[in-house]
Amino acid sequence: MPTDEQVKECIKSAFSPLRCGVEVWDYSYRVKFKVLDAEGNCILDEPDLPIWGVEENRLRMKLSWYRDRVQEKGFVLDDWQEHNPGASF
Repeated sequence: MPTDEQVKECIKSAFSPLRCGVEVWDYSYRVKFKVLDAEGNCILDEPDLPIWGVEENRLRMKLSWYRDRVQEKGFVLDDWQEHNPGASF
């Protein structure tokens, strides 16, 4: 099971170079995060993503879906690859 810090870094790296605030809560069973643009406007808000017992590939699939939503809004994200140390547990 990944640590809370590993989960946070994985999520933050998915939305680089945008700012992303991540909070692990409910005894590490859930995470919530917001992605902000350069002006501090919220462009993505996930208030309740269950993470307990989720395998890395399922979390990555979900984050890829969120990345697509951000990119559909016209934002350009850094490449997010498995070899990126912040992108993997």
